[in-house]
Amino acid sequence: MKLTAITKRVTDIASKDFIATQANYDTLEQLAQAIRIRQLQKYDLLPDRKLGTNGVIFEGDSGVGKSVMIEALLNHQGITKIDSLDDYRYSQDYHDQQHHYYKLPASLSYQEIEKQLIKAYELGVVVIFDEINTRLNEGLEKIISNLLTGHYHQEQSSFDLHQRFTPTKGFMLIGSINSARDKGRTSISPAIQHRSNIIKAKPLREYQVADFEKIIVNWLEQSSIQEQQRSTQPEGYLGHQDSLGHPF
Repeated sequence: MKLTAITKRVTDIASKDFIATQANYDTLEQLAQAIRIRQLQKYDLLPDRKLGTNGVIFEGDSGVGKSVMIEALLNHQGITKIDSLDDYRYSQDYHDQQHHYYKLPASLSYQEIEKQLIKAYELGVVVIFDEINTRLNEGLEKIISNLLTGHYHQEQSSFDLHQRFTPTKGFMLIGSINSARDKGRTSISPAIQHRSNIIKAKPLREYQVADFEKIIVNWLEQSSIQEQQRSTQPEGYLGHQDSLGHPF
């Protein structure tokens, strides 16, 4: 992917799950700027910046759509999703230096999260870590702090000794957190905050009528498109299609 591919306007983002509106343009632009920094790192255009120093903490109220906003932006900027890191190193996409992101499953243990984060660092993959502040322990926090400051040692490798290699540039951690004022939520630790860009999503109560109208129109249009696609599928195939969720 060429460097110029990261210059797409965030105002153009529209998918079946998300559409950019006036209310979230500023938030999207801040996220896009962080992605541009990651791109410059990958192509050695920020030589004085260490490999891992590209973290984002994305804070917002529950229900504002933090995860779908992040994924919609990444896809719009040409960074596509992969479902597993295990075989990625041996894929053609990796050798062609394509750009991908990986979303940490919520069911992973602390040990497995640590392993996947180190592997993503080595492979130069963007990682989405939902509700990061609720899933940290002291050891995992230390690992993340080290990766976000570019401190990596071969003995930390997630690969076997004979498979170890120099990490690929491009690692980026995007951790979402619910607002600290939400009941039962805790703030992210200062150590990780100091190593990350803090970006806040505008709460739904600050959206205007025009924003909600745009969201609803997009949902109706996408629903219509999906229904047309479903109607053209062979009988028996429909059971495999995911339903389109409600815009709210």
